[in-house]
Amino acid sequence: MAEPAAASVPDARPASWSDWLIENLDEALMVLDAQGILQQVNPMAEYLLGAPRQDLLGRSLLDISQQLGGDNAPLWEHLAVTSEVQQFSTNVTLPDGQSMMASFVVLELPAQDPWPGGRVLAIRDETRLRAEFAQMMEDLAPPPAPASALQVTPEQLTAMRTSLQMVLGFAELLHRGEYGQMNPQQFEMFRNIEHHAKQLAEWLGLPQ
Repeated sequence: MAEPAAASVPDARPASWSDWLIENLDEALMVLDAQGILQQVNPMAEYLLGAPRQDLLGRSLLDISQQLGGDNAPLWEHLAVTSEVQQFSTNVTLPDGQSMMASFVVLELPAQDPWPGGRVLAIRDETRLRAEFAQMMEDLAPPPAPASALQVTPEQLTAMRTSLQMVLGFAELLHRGEYGQMNPQQFEMFRNIEHHAKQLAEWLGLPQ
C-alpha cells in the first residue's frame, strides 16, 4: 500500500520551471496541507526553520516548532494553527542570532484532486528590502555640485531625465497597487522614495 501523501518526501530536484522559481526565490515559502503538514519548503524556509527539508517534510509545523523551540517558536505555532488569510510583519530571529523584520502572507490553497487543500506561507525579508531602498535613495541623490552650476552634457542630462522618469513611473505603478497592496512599512518607504525622486525631477526640470 502506498504511503500517505503527508509522509512522503518529494524529490529535491526541480521538476518544472515553477519548481525552479520556488527553489530560487529570495522569499521563504512553506506549503501546508489541511492538517498543517509541511508538503513543500524552499531553501529560504529551511534556513528560517533551522532544519533541512528531509527533517521537515511530512511533519506538522506545530510539532516542528515545539521541537525546535527558540524565540520563533510562538510565531511558528501561530502559523501552524491559523487558517485565516492574513498579512502581518514581525521580527524573526535568524539561526545566526541576528534579527530581521519580516512580512508574512498566509494564503489559502483550495482543494483540487488529489490535493486536499491547505495554505501557503510566504515570508519576505523587509530588512533587506529597506537596505535596498536606502541604496536606491543614495544612488538617486545628485552628486555634490561645485560652487558653480553642475556641468553635464546634453546627452547625460537626457539620460538622467529618462532614468528618473522610469523611477517615477515604477513608483506610480506601486502606488496604484499594480503589484499588490503595500503594508504600512513598505508604504512609508515608498513615500520617502517618491518624495526624493520628485525633488530630483524638479532639480532636472522635469514636469510634475
